[in-house]
Order: sequence, then structure tokens, then C-alpha cells
Amino acid sequence: MTAAAVIAALRFAREHGSATAALDETGLSLPDTTRFEGIESDCLRLLGQSTLDDPLRPGIAFGFLAGCAARRSCDRRVPDPTAFVIDQDLVIQAAKGDSILRLPWFANELFVGRQVPDIPEIPTTIRSLAVQKYRTALTGERTDFAFTSYGHAYSVDAVPMRDDEGSVDAVLVVAVPRQTRPDDQPQLTARELEVLTLASQGMNYAEIATQLFLTHATVKTHLAHIYAKLHVRDKAAAVAVALRSGLIE
Repeated sequence: MTAAAVIAALRFAREHGSATAALDETGLSLPDTTRFEGIESDCLRLLGQSTLDDPLRPGIAFGFLAGCAARRSCDRRVPDPTAFVIDQDLVIQAAKGDSILRLPWFANELFVGRQVPDIPEIPTTIRSLAVQKYRTALTGERTDFAFTSYGHAYSVDAVPMRDDEGSVDAVLVVAVPRQTRPDDQPQLTARELEVLTLASQGMNYAEIATQLFLTHATVKTHLAHIYAKLHVRDKAAAVAVALRSGLIE
């Protein structure tokens, strides 16, 4: 999990401008680096400088963030990464970290040993994006993307892994949970919100159609569009996501 923790810490630090700022966000504090005997003089010799203004704090902050991400016990605001190793055939060889298990379409050990394009449990739009990014990473180019599903948002890094001869033979995928932003919210039309609101009240297709003076087929079409936008498969899941996201009350 060490590499995944470092990648998670890098993303967390980048989102906050620096490792020090990211650490401040967690509410944790670092010890004064002057308390470490000999560190300042060693660093001075390494850098060829005569003065040193707490230069180790950013490095220590980053190391602390990575350690917290690896242990997932320092603070709940430190990222909890989930990591996958995917081979050249897009088969998931290993997975570790449980943050992504909060997604209803994910189950522990469900994906290991399966090809990503052939995993129907992953919503189609997310699966297509992931496959595209993983294939790009297999060419040697690091990629990243973000997705939101069931009200949970993730930032994903796809990092090429090279063998002893320097050839890319796998991809390390690190998914880090992030805070949802207003622009993460799916954009439902006024009519779709009406349909979803009535569905949340327990109405079936026929009842919704009668209430809104629509045909049964039109209601089904609206719901199909809603499912696609919310990355879900059925009415119950759509209602759950909409309630969690504040789309309906």
C-alpha cells in the first residue's frame, strides 16, 4: 500500500496547494524540526546553504500525510485510498483499501481476476472512462480522472508500472475519496425532478404518468435518463442518490 499512500498524499497536497496546507486542513500539527538533533546541519551540507528556515517541514508534512493515508488511522480527513493493480489485459490482479467499498456496485474481492471492460457491475459511463484511462497508462503515460457515483466522489490516478527491463507491464490505480462540489451534481431537468420526486413517494410508472399527464412510455424514458445521469440501475437507487445529494427532499 506504500505507493498508493504516496500517490494519495500527492493528490491531497496538490489539491490544497502544499503538503503543509493539506496537513493543516486535517487539524494535526507537526513537531518543531529544530528538535531533531543534527538534521539541520546535515540538510545545510546537502543543500550548500548557510541558513535554513525550517526547510524540512514540507517534507515531513508530506511523509506524515503518506503515513496517515497508509494507516488510515491518524485522522478521518486524511485520504483513504483504494488501490488496484491491473495487467496488460486489463485484468485486476490485486486490490487493497476499503474506502471505495461504500459504493453499492462494489463488493470486496468482486473485481479481482476479472477484466475491467467485462465487469457489468460498474456503471457504463464510469467503466468506459476507466478503460480509456487504463489503456493510456499501459502505453506509459500517467493519467487521472474523477467520477461521482451514488453521491460519492473519487479522484483516480492511473500510474504505469515498469518491469526490470523498463517495459510497462501493469498499471497501479489509486482511487481517493474527495469532497463533492456543486459542479459534481448531476443536472436533471425540471421534468426529471418531478418524476423522481413522485417516485420517491412510492408511485409506480402508471401513477406517475397519471399525475403528470404523461404516457407510461414517456415516464420510462425519463427514468432511463435519470438512471444514466445518476449512474444507477433502478428507481430505488435513483431515489437514494437524489435524496443524499439534495436533488429532491
